[in-house]
Amino acid sequence: MLENRKLELLDYLVLLVRWKNVLISVFLLSLTTSYLIIRFTVESEFTASSIMIPSAEANAMSGLTSLLKDFSAVMPSGLGSSAKESEMDLYNTVIYSRSCIDSLIKKFDLQRLYKIKSREETIKSVRKKIKTEITMENAFVVSVHSKTPQLASDITNYLVGYLNDKIIQLHVAKARDNSLFLSERYEEIKKSLASAEDSLEAFQEKTGIFEATQQAHATIESFAKLESDLAVKQVEYSVLSKVYGENSPTSSNAKISLQEYEKTVNRLKNSQDRSSVVVGLSSLPQKAKYYYKYYRDVKIFDEILGFIVPLYEQSKFDEQRTVPVLQVIDAAVPPEKKSFPPRTIVSLVIASLSLLFVVFFLILRNLLASSTNPKISLIKKDLFHFGNS
Repeated sequence: MLENRKLELLDYLVLLVRWKNVLISVFLLSLTTSYLIIRFTVESEFTASSIMIPSAEANAMSGLTSLLKDFSAVMPSGLGSSAKESEMDLYNTVIYSRSCIDSLIKKFDLQRLYKIKSREETIKSVRKKIKTEITMENAFVVSVHSKTPQLASDITNYLVGYLNDKIIQLHVAKARDNSLFLSERYEEIKKSLASAEDSLEAFQEKTGIFEATQQAHATIESFAKLESDLAVKQVEYSVLSKVYGENSPTSSNAKISLQEYEKTVNRLKNSQDRSSVVVGLSSLPQKAKYYYKYYRDVKIFDEILGFIVPLYEQSKFDEQRTVPVLQVIDAAVPPEKKSFPPRTIVSLVIASLSLLFVVFFLILRNLLASSTNPKISLIKKDLFHFGNS
């Protein structure tokens, strides 16, 4: 059985050698024809790329974020990386936005260049010629395919400039919004602090109590500190929700921290345990309780003001920042070689498929010719017969 198989394989090899001139001709003809067809019918494209990295110093939110990280221990350690990923997503959104593509079409008259009548179809076509990529090193790469090397590099560099300008506009608008929000809080807190100070002063003049007794002083100071810290956490959560959004991981962490701290403060305030270092407020004399109320309000608004002022000043500074957001590592240059189509590879594939088809045809033809199987004979007899049997 094995010997017969070897003989059959050798027969096939003999068959291919016998027809080698035909096979070589078919391969070369297919290779040449397909190459020429691709050469004269498929339009060549060139690809230009630009490599950029986000500038942390230029990020209009970085100053405010840095201050928030200094003030709070609830900021996640991975905030920097998640912020970068969010920025990268924003870059993609801007690059593929309709306004960006439309600006590109107008700038380089692409609708006429690509000979597309519909504006919508032009936008779709241009989008397909733009590719963005985020590398493992967190670099942002923009690539553009176009008809000529110069046009490919010009479009790529235009996109980089457009992206920088648009991101700066968005950041400045966000900083302006934050500045307005913090300004309103700043004015509210200043008025509340002034009112609290006036109330404490009026109480002191009315009662003659200018400071709590030595016994109550530690309790008042401790609870005033706890409540002022709690108030700062509430304001901090409000700021974080405004800056990052209520559903962001940063805001969620701040909310959890706030809730847990609030539970702790309420538990200590209502504690009846007199053996504790800080006794509950219920143990204080009535006048000391009133003094605590006014003193606490002053302490709270003073702490909040200390938290808000640096953020407010930073937001006003961020509002004026117009430095580039992206640092260009490699600007796009006209490519020397085309990127599409890969004529040689496609031609080799077509020529190889043509050769395989001819080899298959020759082997099949030889099998049919040499077979003594009556079924094969019947097939050969009736294959091209279309009359009634």
